[in-house]
Amino acid sequence: MMRAMNSRIAALLACLLFSASAGAETIYKYRHADGRTVYSNRLEPGLELIETFEYRIPAPAAKAKSKAAFQSDIDGEARIKKQLDALQAAWTEVQDATRALAAAEERQRAGQEPQAGEQAGVASGIAPAEAGGVPSTSSPAVGGAMSGRRGRPSPEYVARMEALEAGVRTARARLDTALRKYNQLR
Repeated sequence: MMRAMNSRIAALLACLLFSASAGAETIYKYRHADGRTVYSNRLEPGLELIETFEYRIPAPAAKAKSKAAFQSDIDGEARIKKQLDALQAAWTEVQDATRALAAAEERQRAGQEPQAGEQAGVASGIAPAEAGGVPSTSSPAVGGAMSGRRGRPSPEYVARMEALEAGVRTARARLDTALRKYNQLR
């Protein structure tokens, strides 16, 4: 019994090996006069044909990707990661530039009040008549004791304000550049 089973398996495997070159193969199941069963891929004269069936050879299992395809996948993933990293870095720069602009604008608002000594008025040696001084001979429209820089900002104040405005312009330019780069990457 075991011997008959082994021969059947061997015959079946042989049939399968012979049929490996074709997409589908007709398999014949025969019985010998002594009762043994034999499988073949060809007609065998003198044997009792029990049944036939089509054996379809399955498509080869998906082989592991070729080395080139595998490397291509790795390269593609690396490009995607590089793009995402660049996009994240650009977004981080946009956020940093936005905070820097807000800080520069806040410094500018806080710095608009003149500090001590930055608002200067020029007084002559003559006191006004209301304070007991001698009235001036010139009309107030032409000038007077407090003409000149009275109520005008000092050069220090102007320089400080220009520096604060320059800081805001620089921060805005940084933000504009960061936004352009981020939008190009998207």
